[in-house]
Amino acid sequence: MDERGRPLGWYLEGTMDGGKALRVPLRDLPFLVGRRAECHLHLESRSISRAHAQIFSRGGELLLQDLASKNGTFVNRLRLGEEEVPLQAGDAIRFGDLEFRLRREAEESTEDTSTSLELLAPDRDVESVAARFRDLIDRRAVEPRFQPIVDLATGRTHGFEIFGRGTAEGLPEDPESLFAIAQILGLETDLSRIFWEEGLRAGQDLPDCPTLFINVHPAETADPVFLEALRSVREERPRMPLTVEVSEKAVTDPQSMRRLKEELLSIDVWLAYDDFGAGQARLLELIEVPPHYLKFDASLVRHLPLKPKRYAKFLEVLVRMTRDLGIASLAEGVETAEELDACRSVGFRYAQGFHIGRPARVEELA
Repeated sequence: MDERGRPLGWYLEGTMDGGKALRVPLRDLPFLVGRRAECHLHLESRSISRAHAQIFSRGGELLLQDLASKNGTFVNRLRLGEEEVPLQAGDAIRFGDLEFRLRREAEESTEDTSTSLELLAPDRDVESVAARFRDLIDRRAVEPRFQPIVDLATGRTHGFEIFGRGTAEGLPEDPESLFAIAQILGLETDLSRIFWEEGLRAGQDLPDCPTLFINVHPAETADPVFLEALRSVREERPRMPLTVEVSEKAVTDPQSMRRLKEELLSIDVWLAYDDFGAGQARLLELIEVPPHYLKFDASLVRHLPLKPKRYAKFLEVLVRMTRDLGIASLAEGVETAEELDACRSVGFRYAQGFHIGRPARVEELA
């Protein structure tokens, strides 16, 4: 601590998907996180409450407290209750849908840090970047890509997961960087929606009417606009097999998931839980609100043939349990022929990954 009681060298490092580090020094305590403009860490995201959480010091110890936020505060994937939790360097801290890592340096950084677009485009005019991004949203300047999902029993293509790239001049093409910008501007759900809407529009030209899997932003599932847009798609394409993928980190409230599943089934849309095994979701949610598909995270599949036999056995038990619950298991991130064979031996029903096929334009698949 310095003479003003500040933690020397502590800072939050954002885990932004754009690859640019968002470093926020804890210069003053208590350190308030939220959507209010006066917060030390001002986050413009719909998953963040106005006063979301605070970091403070007591007895030389750094502590975190959730301030009754709507979407929760998590430390190392565990959701906080009303208690104050001590923090250590390296802790993963998530406010709503936004994740940071607590870091410490030997002395306080003098680096200019802020939660602004300057971090994503340091050589460009920030207002210009924001204007171009909003223009991307208005013009729907994205290009869909489709990654095949195969049936491991037959070897046939079962469906495609929809991805996308940006096509606006002066902005990055990769979705990770685009979502990092969208997060700062509070436009994550808008960007997510144009990605999947344009993907479904292009996907109707794929041969043999495959199932299309769309990724949605965690905040999107609670937005009435999402279901309205999905109903419009269903009215226009009543026979298109369609599945909505919900990230595992959003699958923590069985009641809201049950409502979502009912809404989707009412318009003949199926539900998938994505990235299973990568976050804090529990097996209880699978039992209470079973999805149609469970997508096992790539981290569970990577180097599977080289893992100890007990690891493969454990994965086999999870896949069998999934099957017994009437859920179709899907292995993500299959990158080698050996991994594909191992997934087939474990009992996975479906698989996807670079070994099977990279995301491609619709004309490359037609």
